Amino acid sequence: TTAKKPVGRPKKATTTTTAKAPTAAETKKAETLKRISAKKKSIDFATIGKARKTQKDDLKMVKGIGPFIEEKLYALGIYTFEQIGKFNSAIEDKVNEAIEFFPGRVKRDKWAVQARALNKKKLAGKL
Repeated sequence: TTAKKPVGRPKKATTTTTAKAPTAAETKKAETLKRISAKKKSIDFATIGKARKTQKDDLKMVKGIGPFIEEKLYALGIYTFEQIGKFNSAIEDKVNEAIEFFPGRVKRDKWAVQARALNKKKLAGKL
């Protein structure tokens, strides 16, 4: 008897790809964001309101907020200019402490004032 030849393309050998282990910096960042997320309870959402991830604004437009600070704010549940614009002095202190930022920096950079102006532009369709 004769053996039949396989029909079609030969199968490629499959290789399993393993996920790379996170770098020390990535691990530290993930731990920081987890720690900050646990501080959500300290934020007065009754005053600033709640928002969803799908509503998030580009908070980096506020002077003093860079990419990592933006991630920290998102981890706290702060996603919009409107929320930041509603910060009062006590909330500024709580947020400053929660995101582990330089003491007083949120107030000095006037995030609330900047965010109100940016939200006004956004609502007017000019952003």
